Amino acid sequence: MNSKEFFAELTKFAPQYTSLLIPVTIAMCSFLCISALGHKHNDKILKAKYNEFTSLGENEKISRYGILLIAALFFSFWVGDITYTIIDFQQNRKWYLWKLHWFPKLLS
Repeated sequence: MNSKEFFAELTKFAPQYTSLLIPVTIAMCSFLCISALGHKHNDKILKAKYNEFTSLGENEKISRYGILLIAALFFSFWVGDITYTIIDFQQNRKWYLWKLHWFPKLLS
């Protein structure tokens, strides 16, 4: 086996490129859904608690929306990461099997 054949075989074995389009789209959709549902929920709670003509609930409204956006952002990051991991694992199963199963056995 010459070097050209060796590197050709190594290229077939190397992990393939995984597109970010699907995970980012799913994460963006989850962010929008969580934000919309949380906005509806917060409006319902604040309207029941405060009169809409007073400004007493402004501090609570701002803090609720801030917490909602931070929670939605972290959850969408998590959803995007899990989606990317699943797609990447399905695409590169042979490489992960070697990396996580056979390589540690070789080292031991």
